Amino acid sequence: MDNKKLNGRETKIRSQERQIESLSNSQNKGEDEGDSRRIEYESKRTAGKMGASMGRTTIYRIIGGILGLFREVMREAYDYMDAHGERLEKRLVDHRHKKASFLEKSAALEKEIARLLEQVEKLPEETLIEEE
Repeated sequence: MDNKKLNGRETKIRSQERQIESLSNSQNKGEDEGDSRRIEYESKRTAGKMGASMGRTTIYRIIGGILGLFREVMREAYDYMDAHGERLEKRLVDHRHKKASFLEKSAALEKEIARLLEQVEKLPEETLIEEE
C-alpha cells in the first residue's frame, strides 16, 4: 500500500473520529453526570486488525466505545418499547370501552326496534289499511 492511500485512509479515519467525538460531546452536554446507566466512551475506529502494535489502553478504549454505544442503543430501544407498550395498552383499554359502549347501544336499539314491531303486530288490521 503506498503512502497516499495510507495517508488518505488515515485522514478519513481521523475525520470520522472527530465527527463522532463532536456528536458524542454535543449529546453528552445535556445529560446528567450522575446517570449510572450512561457510560462515557470515546469512539475510535481502527484501520486494521487489533494487534501488538496497538496498546492495551487503545484496545480498551475501542471496546469501551463499542460497549457504551451498545448500552445506549439498548436503553433507547427499551425506552421506546416501554413507551410504545404503554400506548398500545391505552389504545386497548379505549378499544374495550368503545366496543362495550357500541354493544350496549346496539342492544338498546335492537330492543327498541323489537318493541316497536310487537306494538305494530298488536294493532288491528284496519288501522294498517287506513294508513296506506
